[in-house]
This record gives sequence, structure tokens and C-alpha cells, in this order.
Amino acid sequence: MKIVKTFLVALLLIACQNKKQEAMNDKKIFHFGATVTNPHDYPVEIHEGYIANDKEMMSPFMNVGRIDQAWDNDGSDNSGGTGMPTNFSLTWLSYAEKKFWLVEGKISPAAQAKIQTLFEAGYEHTQWRSDGTGTESHITYKTLCFGLAPSGLVVLWLAGEDRRVEIETYQAKETHISPNAFYRNPDNFNEKEFLDDYYTLTPKETQAYIAQYGLPLNRWRNYRKKYNYRFTIQYYKEDAESSEREVKYLNGETEMLPLTKIDLYQEKALPSYARFIFNIYNGDATFDGEEISKAFNTLSKNHPNKNIDINVKVAFEYETLTFTVQCEDEVIPLKNVKVAMYTN
Repeated sequence: MKIVKTFLVALLLIACQNKKQEAMNDKKIFHFGATVTNPHDYPVEIHEGYIANDKEMMSPFMNVGRIDQAWDNDGSDNSGGTGMPTNFSLTWLSYAEKKFWLVEGKISPAAQAKIQTLFEAGYEHTQWRSDGTGTESHITYKTLCFGLAPSGLVVLWLAGEDRRVEIETYQAKETHISPNAFYRNPDNFNEKEFLDDYYTLTPKETQAYIAQYGLPLNRWRNYRKKYNYRFTIQYYKEDAESSEREVKYLNGETEMLPLTKIDLYQEKALPSYARFIFNIYNGDATFDGEEISKAFNTLSKNHPNKNIDINVKVAFEYETLTFTVQCEDEVIPLKNVKVAMYTN
């Protein structure tokens, strides 16, 4: 009887160890949703596509109609899968360019390794409540986001809640898709009329910009440039930032900077948005990408290899925030920052 009990206990231990090992292995298996986004006001529409690994197609990309999100917005889940993808294909219409683009991308081994490492490591996340308290938990990345920009630039990010990391970039090629293959009522238009019709769905502001300046084909490539800088804040009275700082960057990345790092110079893309959380008030700042890029380019040229500060001044009674960019003794004001102040 003792032998039988010992045998059963051994089987139970083995089963528990197997389940534990399976749970550990499952944490290393990449489960992902896939999304598509684009620069705001430069809409696109997917024609077809897929995500695959070396053995099989993992998931298709669907035509969900007009997509006009924002470069730092993940968009809605379009597809997804389990396991590490190795390649993808996307064909899409760029309304403003009156062009179809095709990318057949190979996700490099280095990119796959970066995705896997980030996925397994995860990160600490704070879920804030309306009363200012928060609950910390360890979560991980869950989305592969494909950004489609004018000129055929494709950026792949790995995204999670309040986190977004650039993984790799690709270059699409211009391609031809007939209206009969794409349009739901193909008899109504010839090819030129078809493309002109979709161009009218581009926002009027974008059409006016293109008419005056042309398509900003290199804008989102230039936004990937990194500088060594930090924010410095002139507080009102004895205030200070009371929690982590959310920053979104022009290259589409997002992070939550802990208080231990907010005063450090770091090599980053320039900010597109920052949220400053003080003891009583919050301040949201949305930067003009062209303005801040011009300021940093000027300072970098005039002061090679020098650190740069983005100075933030808190106005009386927290009415607003004002911004300047400074390197050594040269200061450039940022006049186009949109600021929203509110109590937390």
C-alpha cells in the first residue's frame, strides 16, 4: 500500500511540475494583436495583407475602410496570432498621395529577438484612480502596430498600455491596383477619377497644405531623429511633480518616465506630447512637430554635441505652461505648444 501511495505522490508531483513548466513556457509564447495606424489627416485604406511565420500564414489584414488615426495611436485590432511572426505583407491606398503601396517585410532576427525580450520582461504599470491613488501591477506588451506614412515608410512598433517601442522600419514600393479590384462600385470611375475621388476624402487642411507646400514626404523619417535632452521645470512656489511623467514622441514611441529619471539627459526622439502631474494640477502639452524639430536642428548646428534643455515655466496660479528650448546661452521660444491645465 505504501508503494502505491508513494507512486501516486510521485505522479502528482510530476503532474504539478509539468503544469508549472507549461505555465512558464506559456509566458514565453508571444500572443499578439496586430493594428494599423497612420499620421493624422493622411488617411489610408488597406487593400489586403497578412502576417506569417516561416511555416504558415498567421492572420490576414482586413479592409476596414478609411483609417485616420494618429502616429502615436495604436488603432483597432485588425488581426493577431500566437507565436513569433517572421514576415508580413500589406497593400494600401494613400489617399493624399493618390497611390497604392506594397510592402513585403521580413521581420529581422534582431527584431524578433527584441520583441521576445521586451515581451518576456514586461514592465511595471500603475493604474491610477480618480482619487489620485494607484495600483501597481506587472504587465507586458500585446500589440504589433504597423504605421503607414506618406512616401511608403512603414514603422513597426511593439505596444502595451502606456508603452510603445520602435522595433524596425521598412520601405514600401509603389504598386498598381485597378479600381475593379479595390472599389466597391468599379463601373462608376476610371482609374484617375477613382484616385481623385479618394483624394477628396483627405481633410481640407491637408489638401490646403499640399497645395501650398507639397507632400511632406520626409517628415516622419525626420521625426525618428534622436537628441540628447531633458525637461527642466520652474515650479510654482514649492510644488513638484508628484508621479511619473507620460511622454509621447514624434517617432511614435510612448513611455512613462519614473520620477528617478525625469531630470536625466536621455537620447530620445523629440516629444509630441507630455503630461506633467503636479501635487494639485496637471498640465498637458502637445508640441508642434515642425516647430520643435526646427528649434532642435538650429541648436544642434550651433552647439554640436551639447546637451539641450526644454525649459518649462509654470505660470501664476497654474494658468498655463510656457516652453523654451535652450543650449548653453542660446534660447528659442516654442510658441505653438497647445497646453491644457486642470486639477487632478
